[in-house]
Amino acid sequence: MISARHPPVALEPALRHGIGVLFVLALWQAAAMGLAGRYMLAGPVEVVQHILTHHALLGRALWVTVQNAAWGFVAGNLAAIGLALIVALVPQARMLVAALALVVFCLPLVATGPILRVLYGPGPGPQITLAALAVYYTTFIPLLVGLRAAPASWFDLIRLYGRGAWTVFVQVRVMASLPYLLAGLQIAAPAAFLAQWWASLRGLNAAWACWPSAPCAGWM
Repeated sequence: MISARHPPVALEPALRHGIGVLFVLALWQAAAMGLAGRYMLAGPVEVVQHILTHHALLGRALWVTVQNAAWGFVAGNLAAIGLALIVALVPQARMLVAALALVVFCLPLVATGPILRVLYGPGPGPQITLAALAVYYTTFIPLLVGLRAAPASWFDLIRLYGRGAWTVFVQVRVMASLPYLLAGLQIAAPAAFLAQWWASLRGLNAAWACWPSAPCAGWM
């Protein structure tokens, strides 16, 4: 009698991911313990202890970071939409606007941050501006592609009904660009948060700078 062989049961994806996360955390903790006294590397246990000890401070810092990132996200995406509309309405300006947008986007944050601090002075202005600079190009390019992505047959159909150029622009180009706009916004959201976190003098970056025992009481 030949016994039927059952194929091995595959682990569920969530279980595999959980095992992988636990393995990485264990490796991280082991590295922190092995390098203790030689390098400043906090393990996950120390990180959790720090969060629990300074949860009020980190909560306030997180709120500041989220606020500045949100303002930068809105400002940067409004600028991207404005630039894309200029290019769509004035096609002759496409090369100039695209080149200037690329040049500004390529400016390093390390060099831009101190200049913005001198220009703005105290306050969240530099953080918001850097967050806006980090996101506008990631929205501008997909939106620019979306405004030109409508098939020619759509334009012919609108003209067949006797509609004007404005109707063609709103009902064809703008509607066709919405999926591209949403794709750009999905990329821009984490970019705004990371840029603000890096540049912040009053956000999470400053709070984590208190690690592990620096006096943070007068930070905010």
